[in-house]
Amino acid sequence: MDPETLLRHAAQRARREPTLLGFLLAQYQEHYGLTEKRLAEVLGIDELGLARLSLCGLPRRTSFFEDVGAIAGRTGVRERELAVIIREAEFLRNRRRERDAWFNFRAARRQEDDEET
Repeated sequence: MDPETLLRHAAQRARREPTLLGFLLAQYQEHYGLTEKRLAEVLGIDELGLARLSLCGLPRRTSFFEDVGAIAGRTGVRERELAVIIREAEFLRNRRRERDAWFNFRAARRQEDDEET
């Protein structure tokens, strides 16, 4: 396999790894219905650059802006857009978790009510 194909394959796997940017970018992309090409355009890179970006680790909470700056310097992505997308994707992920927790809570309550009657 040529290096570009290997990179794209690795980026697809990164979409399933919660510790990598590929995971958050995939959630963001799915939520807004963006193609890879469109997401890459927003970030100021090409699709191969998006594949490279997907392999980066998530920025640490304690040094978020420094890490985003380092990622931007390494990948050529627009720093501000990347920071905004990461924060928004984190918000969407947390909102989804809260919704799921609420659903599970309500389901458990219904089950308890059914068992009591």
